[in-house]
Amino acid sequence: YICVANVDATAQAVHDSGGQVAMAPMDVADLGRMAIFQDPTGAFFGLWQPGQHKGAQLVNEPGSFGWNELDTRDMDAAKAFYTKVFPWTAKTEGAGAEAYTEWQLDGRSIAGGMVINESFPPDVPPNWLTYFVVANSDATVAKATDLGGTVVMSGMDTDQGRIAVIADPHGAVFATIQMKQ
Repeated sequence: YICVANVDATAQAVHDSGGQVAMAPMDVADLGRMAIFQDPTGAFFGLWQPGQHKGAQLVNEPGSFGWNELDTRDMDAAKAFYTKVFPWTAKTEGAGAEAYTEWQLDGRSIAGGMVINESFPPDVPPNWLTYFVVANSDATVAKATDLGGTVVMSGMDTDQGRIAVIADPHGAVFATIQMKQ
């Protein structure tokens, strides 16, 4: 979910920019207002307009949200769409399969993105992948598999920390990151 001041106005911007409505704006009691969309590259995302529920109050700590990352086959179309709908800029470093885009708001990186390439299984659709911060990546992967999860991508060290991608027993995919100290 992307937090916005006005779900209805942003829904119109999504429509005007080539996105598709999957679930029209609706109230969630007095907690907030939400809607679900599909961007022009096929990735689904949600909008959240806070009411009594403001959203994540804890981030970047073990057991909490850490990062969102768009995986798409058409990063140019994604950049055009998201920078039109939201007050974001797109900063890309690298080229080809190594290119990585950081979505930025007021010069601060808020999410990432990469092109789905041959390193991905061929049936992976465009998606937003959520990363959860963990204290120990390898131990979390082991516990997830003990609980019926499946390792999609085993632990890998990056400049930011050790990451892994897991599917829960129902097939929902998420990532973990053990941040570098």
